[in-house]
Amino acid sequence: MTFSCIRKLAFSGLIVVVQSSCVVPDDTSRIAKIDPTAAAARKEMVGLSEADVRMCAGFPTATADAGGSGQIWTYKRVVQRGNLSIVVPT
Repeated sequence: MTFSCIRKLAFSGLIVVVQSSCVVPDDTSRIAKIDPTAAAARKEMVGLSEADVRMCAGFPTATADAGGSGQIWTYKRVVQRGNLSIVVPT
């Protein structure tokens, strides 16, 4: 192989390593422990009225009907990880 070919392969490998090091899994529960505030809220919010929950957590992103037991509210939390965004054309 020529020097330029080896250099291209090394550069390609470096790009792959750098990009893969930026990946953070969606579920970090095995890495980071649950926040004590969130754990306390899960216990203390049981039994609150609909108005109290909305006052505390805001309006849900999505709702689903759970039949006779009420509704399931879903809240989407957007977390930005890092300052670099790379868009790959599709």
